[in-house]
Amino acid sequence: MLLEHCQRGNFPQCHELLDAGATALSKLENISALKYLVMYDNANVSRVIDRVINAGAQLDHWMDIAVDDDLILGTSSGVPLQWAIMHRNVPAIHAMTARDTRSQEANIEKAFLIATTLHFYEILDILRNWAIGKYYTPLADWISSLFVVAAAHLEYYLPRLLRHGNDVHKAVIGDSKSAQWTPFVRAVQGGLYHIASMLLLHGANKDATFGWLGGTTPLFHILHAWPDVPTSRVRYMLEELPRQGFGHASFIGWPTAKGNLLYCFSMAVRSHYRNSYKFGETMKYIISSMGDTTCINELDCMGCTALNMAACSDNLEVVRGLIEAGADVNMGLGIAPLDAAKQWRDEWERKERMATENRVTGERR
Repeated sequence: MLLEHCQRGNFPQCHELLDAGATALSKLENISALKYLVMYDNANVSRVIDRVINAGAQLDHWMDIAVDDDLILGTSSGVPLQWAIMHRNVPAIHAMTARDTRSQEANIEKAFLIATTLHFYEILDILRNWAIGKYYTPLADWISSLFVVAAAHLEYYLPRLLRHGNDVHKAVIGDSKSAQWTPFVRAVQGGLYHIASMLLLHGANKDATFGWLGGTTPLFHILHAWPDVPTSRVRYMLEELPRQGFGHASFIGWPTAKGNLLYCFSMAVRSHYRNSYKFGETMKYIISSMGDTTCINELDCMGCTALNMAACSDNLEVVRGLIEAGADVNMGLGIAPLDAAKQWRDEWERKERMATENRVTGERR
């Protein structure tokens, strides 16, 4: 009952249950009451959080909701403090940091990284005053990841550091093991092209691979995370970089699988991205920028093409665009595009049928 009232934000009922001796201790595989409370940003939540902690709620309760952090879509996995940062809930953050004196270093580092990536500067100040210098000393190689902020929005600090010759090699070149965004990628994604060009002048790698499945290039990473990204981001990578003397961005954005940039559109599964007009425009722009469109039919390491991937993902507009660009509908040593589309249809028909048959009406007790 306490968990339900925390989920609904019914604070008076929470206080009544806590007065009656309710426990807030939850199993590791269950969701903590603190996870629900951090969604309510008001002055009253601090008192409820304090009492819930007294009733057994664990500050180090790890909630693995998402396989990977997706800070763009607002999903994360982690402890309640990290969820509070995701929701920018300052009262909840104050309440939890006041009680947390034994937090693990990995959790502190991730808290800093989330606040940094999302540009929550007031939360960075809270975390700094809470953690650094009291019972936690950040490692030199980790503290450089905070320069992601400089590469994204604090446009004053990074040029100043570079101009005075400070050692920011890791901030410029290195990647983040948690959020998988280098400063260069973050600058391009935010449309800060003058910062991105400055990073390139100081050694940033425009085609550095990082992240999942052997790593992807910055342009691939941006398109895959944000398929309806403004075309200006892609135009900067494909047109401005060669014009400025930095060379062409790699068309093979997923080197391990030999997947090209068009795979970002073929593998887009969320309909709200595919329905955006920018989605199709960006894909057509990339195709129009290709000097040789025959590479659309190049096979990847799985024996598939971009058209195969699109057919597997039910991307009708991508399939149409690729066919108009000259994609071979019979190409691919793996599953043929038509077979992939049929396989997708049959699989989802089966799932829908099972869901309908197992539907429970009324209240389940």
